[in-house]
Amino acid sequence: MLQLQDMRNYMNSPTQPPADPARLIETIRRAANPTHNGFTYENLPDFCKLVISVCNMCREVVAKEPLFVHLKSPITVFGDIHGNFADMAYFLEKVVAFDDVMLKYTTQHLLFLGDYVDRGAFSLECVMYLFALKVINPAKVTLLRGNHESPEVNGDMDVYGYSSFKYQCLDKFGRDRGIDVWLAVNEVFQFLPVIGDIDKKIFCVHGGLPQYSGGDDKRLEIIADPSFPRIPVVQCNDPTNVAQRMMVNDLLWSDPAPPDQQLDRYGFGPNPRGPDIKTFGSRAVDMFCERYNYQYIFRAHQEKADGLRLSDNARVVTIFSTSDYAGHQNGAGCILVNNGKIRMAIKKPQRGEQKEVKGPVSPRTLAKSAPGLCRA
Repeated sequence: MLQLQDMRNYMNSPTQPPADPARLIETIRRAANPTHNGFTYENLPDFCKLVISVCNMCREVVAKEPLFVHLKSPITVFGDIHGNFADMAYFLEKVVAFDDVMLKYTTQHLLFLGDYVDRGAFSLECVMYLFALKVINPAKVTLLRGNHESPEVNGDMDVYGYSSFKYQCLDKFGRDRGIDVWLAVNEVFQFLPVIGDIDKKIFCVHGGLPQYSGGDDKRLEIIADPSFPRIPVVQCNDPTNVAQRMMVNDLLWSDPAPPDQQLDRYGFGPNPRGPDIKTFGSRAVDMFCERYNYQYIFRAHQEKADGLRLSDNARVVTIFSTSDYAGHQNGAGCILVNNGKIRMAIKKPQRGEQKEVKGPVSPRTLAKSAPGLCRA
């Protein structure tokens, strides 16, 4: 581990990173409390100001990026994090050499496929650590948007209870500051890219493929068009940008179809997650990969026993980077792509790394005077 004095020396070097993101990383690392399996902050108001400052900086960075990013190997790809700081730190320490916390000497790219918040106990620490890395090294870190990177999901305290990102913000900072932090983070989320590719051979997305219903296939060209809007709330009844919002909904929410599911002629079918969510089968995968010359599809969005799973003619790879998800004792995985080769890394679950999410005040009580966006 890099010691705090080493961190300060690095910050004072001629090539120091931006002050607030570096200080945020130092603050989170210093607050880590192994004895209590959590984080203990010396000055919460100061930490709150630091969080909002880094959110503003990160928003400016990602707002300049296209919604469709093209990346080159070597690159390590991560799936769902879901507030599991222990696993995120474990993988970062394994793939980043010599405790290069600020990624100064790291030559590979880091790609995250979304779902940084909710479910786990340390959503704020996970997402802010990644935001800080993005500001410090925007060319080495890419953060895609997942379905939980939308306020109608990460603000749903009725569904997610104590594990809701919004609840965790309110519980940590109080109602007023908590809402400010929650909104600031969601303002960054709306500007995150929704798709990417690696070496123009591997398509990367959080959920799955946008629907196709025949005719000239311009799905990716539509998303890549600079006029494609940034969608603040993905699932809502807003009458504007309906077609674009449904396309983003497909990208963030869809899943591979089970083998026995009946699909339409283009390989899409209904998804039990909801009425406007689809599954995609082998035919949809084959048509998409043939149209855009992709060899593989990397996606996240689903828990897998070993953290990784290959499906659909060995072309769709699901990556899930948080272990012991909801107490299921699943493994966590990530993937390194380099020189045309794919290497998989798996972490087995270790009990006790992440405490059950709970708090002294019920989510419903906090919600009574906590304004914000809700699922429409």
